[in-house]
Amino acid sequence: HSIEFDDRIIVNQTADEGEIGRDEVVTFSTSCPNCHQTTETNMCMIDIPHFKEVIIMSLDCDCGYKSKEIKGGGSIPAFGTKITLTVKDSRDLSREVLKSDTSGVSIPDLDLELDEGSLGGMYTTVEGLLLKIHDRLVVANPF
Repeated sequence: HSIEFDDRIIVNQTADEGEIGRDEVVTFSTSCPNCHQTTETNMCMIDIPHFKEVIIMSLDCDCGYKSKEIKGGGSIPAFGTKITLTVKDSRDLSREVLKSDTSGVSIPDLDLELDEGSLGGMYTTVEGLLLKIHDRLVVANPF
């Protein structure tokens, strides 16, 4: 499954206040963090079975800047879940990952541990997660 936003603008003014944005895309104007021009952010709140309620936000500016964020929308569960994946071949790198903003990442073969919150929430592949970790390490340690 993949999650994509399209150019729809949906605002349901007759829904209960607690239901606005639930399972529908809401678009609102924001300032681009890169060029500071006015652009639009798409937002949707969905409940992912066996995970939790999340808010997905997407910003694509004309200047080329893109931002995709996943934030927890509900309460933090009392108990976490540890998921271990052993990558055996390149096909494992294309497996989808939904990482919450409260989870950490550990790669024992690289002696690498990232605490919860260090990457934020994201929906990507294992390869995308590794690339994001690489990019963050390059920015934090430019030597």
